[in-house]
Amino acid sequence: MIEGWLDTLLKHRAPLGMLVNDIAILTRNSVYRRILAVATQANELVAGPDADQRERVRATQAIAMVSDPIVFYTDADTATLREDMLDGVHRLLEGGPRPPRTTGPTLAGARARRGRPPALSDGDVAAARAMHAAGTHTVDEIAAAFGVGRATLYRHLNRD
Repeated sequence: MIEGWLDTLLKHRAPLGMLVNDIAILTRNSVYRRILAVATQANELVAGPDADQRERVRATQAIAMVSDPIVFYTDADTATLREDMLDGVHRLLEGGPRPPRTTGPTLAGARARRGRPPALSDGDVAAARAMHAAGTHTVDEIAAAFGVGRATLYRHLNRD
């Protein structure tokens, strides 16, 4: 199905290029509605009649993968362009699902945390407090040892 859509786009490559070059034509509501209707129908045909959300998204991505290069690579050889675009679509569709993330922060956890990462780990804070309590190092020396400023060090030393 996608190859047929691609062949249609390649056949009408020049008018599509003109459309992009004169994008103002889309301000005519009837032209925009017709183009949107054709694109929507193409997405539905590629996705299939019983497609779920993921399959519809993949179909839309596949359509975009063969639509955009038509107008951006107007000087490219048609046969080579066709082959390159179909290669990209096959990689998208045959790549399989992305494996679930097993390491690192979860998306929810990544969103919940705000601001810069901590300048000192819990272990660094404990060591800095011990150095400060022992009185063997100045605040400037402790801050330099951990690569932080005095204000950062004081913030951690004074925190309960």
